[in-house]
Amino acid sequence: MIAKLEAEMQMKRHVLTDWNSIDWKKAERKVTNLRKRIYQATERGEVKEVKNLQKLLLNSFANKVLAIKRVTQINDGKKTTGVDGVVIEDHTDRVKIANEKINLKGYKPLPVRRVYIPKSDNSKRPLGIPTIKDRIIQAIVKEALEPEWEARFEANSFGFRPGRCTQDAIEEIHAALNNSAVGRNEWILDADIKKAFDTINHEFILNQICNFPMKGLISKWLKAGYLETGIMHETHNGTPQGGVISPLLANIALDGLQNQLGKGYRYARYADDFVIMAKSKQAIEDIKPKVEEWLQARGLTLNNEKTKIIHRDEGFKFLGFHIKMYNKKLIIKPQKEKVEGLLDKIRNWLDDNKQIEAEKVSEHLNPIIRGWANYYRFVCSKETFSKIHWNIGWKLWKWAKRRHPNKTVFWVLSKYYEKNKYGKFDVFNGLYRINKTPIIRYIKVKGKASPDDPSLKEYWEDRKNRISKTYYAKGSKLYKVAEEQEWKCNSCRAMLMNGEKIHIHHKDDNHQNDDISNLEIIHEHCHHQKHSKARKVAKAA
Repeated sequence: MIAKLEAEMQMKRHVLTDWNSIDWKKAERKVTNLRKRIYQATERGEVKEVKNLQKLLLNSFANKVLAIKRVTQINDGKKTTGVDGVVIEDHTDRVKIANEKINLKGYKPLPVRRVYIPKSDNSKRPLGIPTIKDRIIQAIVKEALEPEWEARFEANSFGFRPGRCTQDAIEEIHAALNNSAVGRNEWILDADIKKAFDTINHEFILNQICNFPMKGLISKWLKAGYLETGIMHETHNGTPQGGVISPLLANIALDGLQNQLGKGYRYARYADDFVIMAKSKQAIEDIKPKVEEWLQARGLTLNNEKTKIIHRDEGFKFLGFHIKMYNKKLIIKPQKEKVEGLLDKIRNWLDDNKQIEAEKVSEHLNPIIRGWANYYRFVCSKETFSKIHWNIGWKLWKWAKRRHPNKTVFWVLSKYYEKNKYGKFDVFNGLYRINKTPIIRYIKVKGKASPDDPSLKEYWEDRKNRISKTYYAKGSKLYKVAEEQEWKCNSCRAMLMNGEKIHIHHKDDNHQNDDISNLEIIHEHCHHQKHSKARKVAKAA
């Protein structure tokens, strides 16, 4: 009752008139504090307190505006429509939905829109796209449910969790399979769950979250159905890929496999992809039926065509990496298909943009190349990076030469290429040199550590700073700018590499002045907010 009254009072206090007037730092702090309190109450086993705190967060205005920001401004699918065809692209609509009173318990979600995306094996993956409003409400609900489960999740679950990523899973595999590992795990069950997101048992998920205040709303989302080519289909199982809350629900359903395995096995899971490692082939063969039994309770089965028992000398692919023993040494490299995919993407873009301004080429390609390098820089990628640099260089040379078929080689080089310290033309103007990316040892997240655990505040700050420092090449201009800003957004002061897109802002609006004193690195949203406020000041003047 107290939580309900407090929530109602909180809602009454907020009538938003200007989206850019929101103090995002304050909003983040409010939500973070509530998440930490939920985590602590869960650890103490205080079920009633957890529920009350979740109700506070569900009704928090700060949580609401942050959910709107993430769904409509940050997430990749912000311009993707659901069955209602609605997209929120301007601040007026954001303010409108922020001020709208939403009865979560009585809310009725719309069915998702079914679309298909191609997979690497030429099959298609079904996605279910909720409406933009449903995605916002899912983001609100997820914020309240997640910290409870962060206090429960097993250590070797790495996918779609705060503070964890693919590299953590890869590092766990490396620790389990290399020669220095105790017991020398040599055999791997490379598991593939058959249509995991489409077949998860609804009742199992709902039983797992039995005390959550919005259990009924989650049930409605699960059973909302999907619309495909104008035909409505019911959903009796599965959680739609494309929903904001779906990865969390999948993690809840798949939690606990480590306990099922028992001693003698190493394990790493990223969402519905997982590998189990053991000393002998017999141990892997013995555990497979137990895994199948465990999955069956969740409505899931192994895909026997893709699930394999492999020796580490054979090698296997996992999360875009190729993992194999070479001469008694475990080597992890970028997967060949991922390299080809990157080069195809760049080649296709250059083919489609033959007449684009030259300065726009590096501007477009650099985030793609740098992002790819940052993903793979923690494994044996030096040789791969050199090959990619050479291939991109050759593609750019053909692109530049094709634009000026009657010009000399020297003329083309002078126009499009930079000189190195020896005075020779070296690389396309402004292009990120992936071959100069240093290979860095990744340090796996420790145990069950979660950013929601207030006792680990210093650990997470140090970890985020260390990971942020790998984004730009050490000693580069942007590295120095970020270092001066203490690796925080110069506007909202949140961690710079927190998942949001970043922008290089010129303080005096002179984009030709790239001096360090004229640059600051801020989140893309903060950049828009900064310019919006500047326009208002100018208009008022």
